Amino acid sequence: MQRGYRLASYISSRASVWPDLKIGDNCLVMEGNVIQPFVKIGHGVIMFCSSVVSHHVEIGDYCFIGSEATISGGVTISANSFIGVNATIREKLTIGCTASSAPVR
Repeated sequence: MQRGYRLASYISSRASVWPDLKIGDNCLVMEGNVIQPFVKIGHGVIMFCSSVVSHHVEIGDYCFIGSEATISGGVTISANSFIGVNATIREKLTIGCTASSAPVR
């Protein structure tokens, strides 16, 4: 028997999201975000304003994506990562990684 409750995810009506988005529970996608096709977002992810997530990206559980971050296609971001304001992500990140506004390789 399951007990408890599920938390809803919210995607702003001012975000551009493709219909095939796979998103977990308790996520927040704020206005101005662009999420391209074939993206998977885990549970508890917060995406602040005006970020771009390119095709075939996987974002692990409980990540924070800061304003105006750019995540290139094919990138995997592991759980518990923090992506700062204006960061550019081009490659896979490890668990608990913190990325700054300087390009991350």
